[in-house]
Amino acid sequence: MSKPHLLTSSNLIKALRRYAPVSTTHLALHLKVSVPTLHRALKQVQVEIFSAGGSKNTRYAARRSLRGSVLPLPIYRIDQQGVGHYLTSMELVAPQGAFLDMRNMAWPVDSEHASGWWGGLPYPIYDMQPQGFIGRNLARNFEFDLAVSPSPNDWPDDERWLSLIEQFSLIYKCKVY
Repeated sequence: MSKPHLLTSSNLIKALRRYAPVSTTHLALHLKVSVPTLHRALKQVQVEIFSAGGSKNTRYAARRSLRGSVLPLPIYRIDQQGVGHYLTSMELVAPQGAFLDMRNMAWPVDSEHASGWWGGLPYPIYDMQPQGFIGRNLARNFEFDLAVSPSPNDWPDDERWLSLIEQFSLIYKCKVY
């Protein structure tokens, strides 16, 4: 008789970091546990995970920290007068990527990303990163404060996001993150 698999919070988080975004059916198969057992375990680690979707389309992922914080990242819309308005939040997920549901925003979304899951940052974030002459100068100014490369072309996703947060904070004289 085979011994039942013990599902610990640690094993669950490790699996989510490896396979995310993943459905409960697939995750239960990887962990060799029943779906009801998995649902009970997921409730115990709610702070460390993120889920999105409805019923059979629900996907789970482990939250990924950005410089020690796993809080959702705010997305603001800037109006014609230059005033920032909170729009939604983006979740960074492990092992890489993000969740941002853009269906109710003005940006077009292809069918691959309609569910909100992105393999990296959503494309509008890449479009907003510092670029060209001004971007290089901005990067040199933030290099020491944010501990980032002096070239924005070398920035990984986390550094792109940090630079945008810092720019917003400076312009609007507020702490965003």
